[in-house]
Amino acid sequence: MNKLTLVAIGMLSLSSLFAQAQGGDPLIQNQEELENIETSITQLALAPIYINGVIYKLNKEDFVPVYKTTYYENPCLGSIRRFVGYKTAIPVIGDYGQNLVFELSGRSAKSMKLTASCGNFSGTDTGTKYVISRNMSTNQTCENMVLEFSVDDNQHSSTIDLNVLIAETF
Repeated sequence: MNKLTLVAIGMLSLSSLFAQAQGGDPLIQNQEELENIETSITQLALAPIYINGVIYKLNKEDFVPVYKTTYYENPCLGSIRRFVGYKTAIPVIGDYGQNLVFELSGRSAKSMKLTASCGNFSGTDTGTKYVISRNMSTNQTCENMVLEFSVDDNQHSSTIDLNVLIAETF
């Protein structure tokens, strides 16, 4: 599979991010911010996760910082842009409706909330060490793994290390 095909898969999957954003995604607040995130994630050009493939290792450089802009009616206040987390999206290949094992584990330098989703699969964990483990069938909906870290204190983490594995059950 060539890089252009992978980018096309990623862009198709990213269009679903906007649908999620309309449903109340806490990290994405408007169309302009979504487009900035899509552009940044596309530039990462991460290789796809293959079901039954190797453990996918991510670090901070594989995530895009996400900012929320708050606009005020008072022209003196203008707007405030603040850091709210990190996000990335990775194409997934090989979901044919079989039972899958989702295994995510990792750590970061500061306490954050990790949210992982791929089709019908979703899981969360909070803290500086993360473990999400789940067996399920997504009914062929897992095409794009979206990983989000959110923060409450507007502070960046100096490190993020995350392992992702999607495999068939035995």
